[in-house]
Amino acid sequence: MDFEKSRKTALRELNESLDNISQKESGEFLDRLLESRRVFVAGAGRSRLMLQSFAMRLRHLGMESYVVGETVTPPIGKGDLLVAASGSGKTASVINTVKLAGRHKAGVGFITAVTSPSLDKMVDLIVTIPGVSPSRQLMASLFEQTLLLFCDSVCLALKDRLNIPESQLRKNHANLE
Repeated sequence: MDFEKSRKTALRELNESLDNISQKESGEFLDRLLESRRVFVAGAGRSRLMLQSFAMRLRHLGMESYVVGETVTPPIGKGDLLVAASGSGKTASVINTVKLAGRHKAGVGFITAVTSPSLDKMVDLIVTIPGVSPSRQLMASLFEQTLLLFCDSVCLALKDRLNIPESQLRKNHANLE
């Protein structure tokens, strides 16, 4: 497969995946973010990288956000929201973090491609990122790409809801780069 065909395949799959995310789940996720005192993100591998980007954008929006496992991450508690992601819905480190957040009375939003009754019992809300079956992309690339664009779309919706001008986003951007 040449580059042009690969690009078109990836974009077609990505559009299909994004188009099939539930508006109800997305709306609930957005509402929970707005209600939360602080937002913590947790994932493994490339999903973690996508959520690190999300935490950064939330900071640009003026929201207090943290990446689980970083040295400056404070304790989670009531009023906080953990946003966790796992394509399989079974990543052990992510599930353990979800359980810990629940014990500390934090809300939990979970983004996954695969839901299960046991996952439903552990979290407050689930956003399902439906895949394209079978995806032509490498491993879980489609989930991770969709996760990144879903989170960026959520941030755009937050920017509009909170009426935050671009100039404010720039003021909140890191200046030690």
